[in-house]
Amino acid sequence: MRALYRLQSRLGLTAPEGNALLALALAGLLGVGALEWQERSGVPSETLYTAADSAFAAASRGAPPAAQMLMAAPGDPPPALALDTAATVPLPIAAVSDSGTAEPAPPPPPVTAARRSSRKEPGRANLNTGSSAELQRLPGVGPALAQRIIDYRNQNGPFRSVDAIVGVKGIGEKTLEKMRPYAHL
Repeated sequence: MRALYRLQSRLGLTAPEGNALLALALAGLLGVGALEWQERSGVPSETLYTAADSAFAAASRGAPPAAQMLMAAPGDPPPALALDTAATVPLPIAAVSDSGTAEPAPPPPPVTAARRSSRKEPGRANLNTGSSAELQRLPGVGPALAQRIIDYRNQNGPFRSVDAIVGVKGIGEKTLEKMRPYAHL
C-alpha cells in the first residue's frame, strides 16, 4: 500500500483519481487472465456437436409436422408421417366462381374501438349572445371557460371584436387562434 501511495504522490493524483487508476489496472489484469484461461481451456471437440446433432435428427424423424397435429381432432390418434411428406393447410373458401375455381374468403372486418371519442365537432357560436352550451361548441371551451366568458360579458358588456375575448381568464393567443374561425359577434 505504501508503494501505491508513493506512486500516487509522484504522479500528482488525487485520492479518487488514484482509486480509479487502481480499478482500471485491476480490470485490465482480470481481462488478460480471462483471455489466457480461455486459450488454455481449448475449444470443445467436434464429437460433442456431432453426437448432439445426430440425437436431434433421430428424435425429429418420427415427429409429425405441427400443421397436421393442429388439424387433428381431439380424439384422433396422432398421424404417422414420413419425413418428406408436405403438410398442407386448407384455406377458408368464400365461394366458387363460374369457372369452378375457389376464391379465398374476404379479409375480416377491421377492428374498431368499442367506445366513441369524447371529442366534439366544433361549431359556430355568437360570443355576445351565446349560452353556455353554445359557447362550448367552440374549440378549447369547456363548461368552466364558457361560464367565465358569460361572466366577463355580463361585467364588461358585449365584445366589440372576436379578439377582445383574450381578456377572459384562460383564453390566450393559442386558444383564440383555434376558436377564431368559429366565433362571431
